[in-house]
Parts: sequence; C-alpha cells; structure tokens
Amino acid sequence: MMRDSLGPFRTFTLLTVGLLLSLFVIKTVKHRRRYHGLPTPPHNMLLGNLGVVLAEILASPEGFFHLFCVENIRRKYNMPSVFYLDLWPILPSIMVVAEPVVAKHMTQVQPLQRERFSPNLFSPLLTAEFILAMEQKNWKKENPALNAALTSTRVNEATSLLFPSLHSLRSRLHSISQSGKQYPIKDLLISYIIEVGGVIQLGGSFDLLAETSALDPIIKQSLDMMGWNPVKRYICSKEIKQRTDCLNRVLVATVQNTVQTGESGMMSQSPIYLAHVEQLASGRMDHAESIAYLVNTMKVIILASVVTAGAASYCYLFLHKYPDCLREMREEHDRVFSPDRTQTWELLQKEPHRINSLHFTLAVVKETLRLIGVGGVFKKLKTEEFLETEGNVYPVVCNVAFICHLAMGRRADLFPDPDAFRPHRFLPGANPPIPADSFRPFEKGQLSCPGQTLALKSLVLLLLTTSREFDLVPVFPKGAPRAAEYLGGEGYPEFHIGPHVNKGMPVMVHTRVDA
Repeated sequence: MMRDSLGPFRTFTLLTVGLLLSLFVIKTVKHRRRYHGLPTPPHNMLLGNLGVVLAEILASPEGFFHLFCVENIRRKYNMPSVFYLDLWPILPSIMVVAEPVVAKHMTQVQPLQRERFSPNLFSPLLTAEFILAMEQKNWKKENPALNAALTSTRVNEATSLLFPSLHSLRSRLHSISQSGKQYPIKDLLISYIIEVGGVIQLGGSFDLLAETSALDPIIKQSLDMMGWNPVKRYICSKEIKQRTDCLNRVLVATVQNTVQTGESGMMSQSPIYLAHVEQLASGRMDHAESIAYLVNTMKVIILASVVTAGAASYCYLFLHKYPDCLREMREEHDRVFSPDRTQTWELLQKEPHRINSLHFTLAVVKETLRLIGVGGVFKKLKTEEFLETEGNVYPVVCNVAFICHLAMGRRADLFPDPDAFRPHRFLPGANPPIPADSFRPFEKGQLSCPGQTLALKSLVLLLLTTSREFDLVPVFPKGAPRAAEYLGGEGYPEFHIGPHVNKGMPVMVHTRVDA
C-alpha cells in the first residue's frame, strides 16, 4: 500500500524534473543560438565557451590574474577586436572590446553604467553606499577640493612635502642592499605610493616607510584580505571585519586630526580639510557624515595606490630586461636635473616643474601600463540591440561588455611590435603617433580615474629618485612557474587589487658604485 501511495508522487516528481530539464534545454539552445555566426572561440551547444575559458584558467600558473586569460584566448583563436564569450549559465556572457572606437562609444559618446560584478569585493573596507556614490556621473564634479589635489600643479607644489618619504624609501633600499638578501619589493612600493597619496591629500605623512611603522602592517593586513574568492571571504569574514575595523579607527583619527589642524590654522590647509569645509557649507553632509565620507575617500586612495604599485614593480622588471632603456632614462635624469645626487634633490625642491621635462621617463611608465593593461572595465549592456559606430554594427547579445586594455595594447595594427618594450612610441612627436583612444589605462569619459595625473607623477618621481642609485634585479626561484613570455614569463601578473609581479617580485637590491 505504501508503495502504491508513493506512485503518484513519484510520477509527479519525474514529470516535474523532466519538464524543468526540457525548459532548461530549450533555454540553453535558444541562448546558444544567439551566438551563431558571431566571432567567438570554439563554441558548442552544451557549454558555449565555458570549456575554452576553463581550459585557459587551468593551464595558468598559480595565482595568475585570470582576466588576462582573455588576451590568451584572443591570440590563440585569432579573434577580431570585438568578440564574444558565451559563459552562461555559470558566469555572465561577455562582449570583449579591444577596439578603440567601440570603447570610446561606450565610455564617452554614449556612456554606459559601470558593471559591479562583485559589490562585496571591497566590503567591508568600502560601504556599498559609497561605491554607489562613486559610480554616479557627477561624483567628480561634486568633489572639486579632492580633485584639485590630483592635478599636476598640486603634485608639483607638494613635491617638497614628499622628501621625508622619499628619503625613507632610499634608506630602506640601502638597508636591503646591505643585507645581501632577496626582498619582495611589492610591499615597499605599495607603502611608497600610499605615502604619496596621503601627503598630497592630508598634507602630512602616514610614515609607512619607517621600519617601525605602526600603521603599515594595519593597512597591509586589510589589503591582504581583498580578493575575488567568495569562499575565502566567507571563511575569513570575521578576521576581515576585525582588520577593517582596526584600519577604519586609525583613518578616522587621522582625518579628524587633519580637520582639527586645518581649523586651528597650524599648517597650510590640506585638500581633505578644504573638502570637509566645502561639504559642510553646501549642506550636503553634517560633520560626522563628512568625516565618514573622507575616510572612505582615503580608503579609495589606498586601493588605487595598490594598483599603481603594481605598475611600479613592472617598471623595474621591464627596465631590467631592457638595459638600453634603463641607460637612456638615467641619462635623461642627468641631463634634466644633475649627475650629482645632492644637486638633483636641491633642484627637485627648488624647481619641481623640471619633472615635466622627463619625457622619456614618462614614456617608460606609459609603455609599462600599455604592456600590463592594468585590467579593464566592465560595462552594462542592453541585449537585443545593436551598437553602431563608424559604419560597423556589433550585435549586443550579452549583458556585459569588457573593455580589455591588455588586448587593445597588444594589437599590432595599433602598436607595432606590440610585445616589445619600446617607450619611444610615447615620446612627443613619435611616428607613428599613438592611435586615438587606444591607450586608456585609466579609462576615459565620466568614469575615468581622477587620480591618473598623481599616479603618473608618483611613478616618474620614484624612478627619478631610485634608478641611478640602485639596481633592482628580479630573482625568481629556479624552475619557477611561467606564463607566456609576452606576459612576463616567470614575472607573470598575479591579482592583488590589480596586476602585480607574482610572489611580490623578489629582488636583489644593489647600490650602484657610481651613484
């Protein structure tokens, strides 16, 4: 009797499961057919492009920055400048854009909303409300005091304020050199870039470069917990919150102290203080809200500094691999400033605008950014439409576009000999010139990075004050994992907010005899 009573239920269950499977198959077939005739890697009705992407990820070395697999796929299957990755139902399907005119259309002509793949990526370091505010079209316009701190003029004016931090960096490099030991340079570079941002915005130093710094480990511990892995974030959620709360308390105290110092008139008014005054005067925020907002702003500067530090590590890696470029850059430093280190520091203090004449050094930085691509930008799309630009029509069959900076920077028709480190292509008057909208490491349009001038200046200043005094020689373990040579070989990029040389870029630091 029991068996008979279960019969109808079993039949209903089987019919339901069969119906759901049939609906899933119908939906899958309908979805896969959207990509028929479109440029994609090997595509099948069962997996779409999931198999291709998974194979690339599994073939990558440990810690590899998986967004760069997109460029591997483009090369391997000879994809055009706009192609599609059908990743449904595991991941959102993506329209990969490596075409400048299409990228311009999406970001400047008809700007689309930025896609937030993981709203919790920087949580709880940044609140969801603050991230949403940052993504608004008028965010930069509503923060003129903060943006004023990111201009070339402000950076030049504040150069002398950076001297204590720069001397601390030199002292640390000397200590590492004298120790004769390998050292992962990533952490030191992160500290330097954060210091620059802190000095520019706060008017004072975080003192991160001192070996006894109390704040440096607090920041590093918070940053180490950032990442895409949801399992790790869940398992470590309590530890992540503890570290973030600790950093938050320190930054709240720092911002409050900066505001109080500005109110007292004890020192020149910093951009953070001016932003606070502006927000109170406009009525947009009360005192507590303004402090919280400015603390979140400092956290954004810290996160952006990590990405910039990754570019710094690759500058040293490429200059080591291309000694002729290193020699030419050092000669420019001698010519624009002085072969004498002491005179260089004096000129830097008296005439900081000379930094603007370091054209080849800036070209080294830009060529580095072209080669590593930084990452890319995700944009939301409306499906079942067409994107038309300059006579070309691109079907929109997925919800997300990925503007892939790396793929754009590695196109031979845009950048001749694209895998070679050739800073001369970025010199004024270079022939051929850089094609319009093809070099966009900080993106363009309303959502472009407001700190790009500060990032470029901080990297040029770093190379000026270290490259003639020290040789940083990458030292990877024998038999270390390697990626494709065009991605740095054993110095392949790993993910840490942005691309960094893997393993923290272990180096031997040598003090140059003729420095």
